[in-house]
Amino acid sequence: FLQIIKFILSKIKICYYLKQFLKNLPLMLKNPSLEELVKKSKTADTAIIIATGPSPSKQLPLLKDIQDKAVLISVDASLPILMQWNIKPDIAISIERVEATAKFYKNLSNEDLYHKE
Repeated sequence: FLQIIKFILSKIKICYYLKQFLKNLPLMLKNPSLEELVKKSKTADTAIIIATGPSPSKQLPLLKDIQDKAVLISVDASLPILMQWNIKPDIAISIERVEATAKFYKNLSNEDLYHKE
């Protein structure tokens, strides 16, 4: 019986992921792929990964000054504070696949998220 429950739950998860994938497909096709982002990335030799915690707040003035000299990779939870400082990361990543992570993107516009060419 437990195996049947596990099987049903796995199918529900697959359906949820497929539904989310299909929902996001138009945006994925419209926006640059990871390969395109890499090709268009700055010619910098330096990448900075920005996570949450006490130290990013201390480093915001420095990040603002060097954002055009390094590739900035931000976790989703850091986006709101970066946007307050007008720091636009080159790449924002989300690992969690729960609705709660959407809050980090909620008040951001396309202009906030995408660099202008």
